Amino acid sequence: MEVTSTSGEVEAINWRGPDDNNKTHEVSDSGEPIETPWSERIEVASERGVIVLTALAPLGATATCRLLVGDKVLAEESGRPIASCMVTPQRAFPAS
Repeated sequence: MEVTSTSGEVEAINWRGPDDNNKTHEVSDSGEPIETPWSERIEVASERGVIVLTALAPLGATATCRLLVGDKVLAEESGRPIASCMVTPQRAFPAS
């Protein structure tokens, strides 16, 4: 997962995945801006559900989120001020 912003920071990053009943994970709850680029690697075991990444940019800035497997971008979205992208485990890890 990756987040970037035209301002070099975002106000919030949240993500959720299917392995923990879609619990929302907040990257920071301190109220302080999060420096970008930001990235985190997660492992997904479930074959059902969705992986969702959302970022909130400061006013006037644009946030971009990306969901990747290795270097392959599976979902990418930019928004002002909110960017949100989603992918299913089936698309991320197709059966061989």
